[in-house]
Amino acid sequence: MEGVNPFYERSGQWTTTMTIAVPESQLEAELLEISVTLRDLTGRVENSGGPNPAQDQAIPGEFEAQFTLTVDRDHQFSFTSDAQSNGAKVLAVSGTPTQTVITVEKPFWGLGDSIVESQTPAQGEPYLVLSDGTQLRYDFTRSQELGSYDYQAQETQTADLYFDGLPAGADQAVLRFYGGYNQETVLAEFTIHVESQTVTPSATYEEGGLLDLSSPYRYEILQSNVYDLEGNGFAVSSVVFRNYETYTSSVFFCVPQEWAEARLKVEVYDAQDTLLWESSAYNSDGGWNEGWQSTSPEDSQLGKLEQEAGESGETRWEFSVSQELTGRMAAIGEQVTVKILDEDTGEILFTDTQTLDQVQR
Repeated sequence: MEGVNPFYERSGQWTTTMTIAVPESQLEAELLEISVTLRDLTGRVENSGGPNPAQDQAIPGEFEAQFTLTVDRDHQFSFTSDAQSNGAKVLAVSGTPTQTVITVEKPFWGLGDSIVESQTPAQGEPYLVLSDGTQLRYDFTRSQELGSYDYQAQETQTADLYFDGLPAGADQAVLRFYGGYNQETVLAEFTIHVESQTVTPSATYEEGGLLDLSSPYRYEILQSNVYDLEGNGFAVSSVVFRNYETYTSSVFFCVPQEWAEARLKVEVYDAQDTLLWESSAYNSDGGWNEGWQSTSPEDSQLGKLEQEAGESGETRWEFSVSQELTGRMAAIGEQVTVKILDEDTGEILFTDTQTLDQVQR
């Protein structure tokens, strides 16, 4: 077993996901008998009266489960290729619901940049993206240990590159090898068509659309970075949008101590005053929203800095609120407005407009 994600209570049941390596002797089986034993678990009990979760507590004993799993091979694929682009070749592509493996022949395009001289990579960092701009996670460790990929190789190498599996319904993905700083150039690109089992050299990076290098939606992290403390003690330090595996947004802000346990609500609007997303500190059942994380004045880095400067940062709580989004993406350079409200009265306690101009790719 490679890992178990946290358990969450949904509709009265505790649910999780886990990845299990199937023994080679059972790869052709139609049914798998699974036996799972979990031990050394910890749990966190939320304090419904405020933002401070209790310390993690050990859960004694162990839990066992047995079940039968019917093997689904409908979403597996495997085919070979002879596609070439700028000295790079895609030799084979295979995939399951949990991983995509691409066998490539990668030339040496020169060295990249690194602060640590002994860790200087060769140019051509691999990325796999969908047509809507969603980036699939690259498994660097597996690519090295199982795929024999050497990110520092100064000669042509053949290796297997490991990525997350294609989501259900995705028939196409684009493999890119980036060069330059912050993905400013594409050294080679291939479009992978799963249904037709073909790979073709492509140039979506200069054809307009979401995958164009100049697209305002091409980023992994997009954020603002302006801190403006209001006289009432409220402030937004940053608004962040992240496009990696899923599309999420976060707001980082601080509030006066007397508002730390209030029924606060955050709303984020675009420049046309259209609501992008909202989140409340408390769920409908009165419990604390796990998407809200807080830091007390004693542990606040911002408060410590302000205290050193002779300001009154010791009286404010810091919050971060995160939410997964669907639909329209925020664009580079766009302005967003954050409103912090008292949900009991509907009063707007603070409003701040910030520009999303800090980009990480």
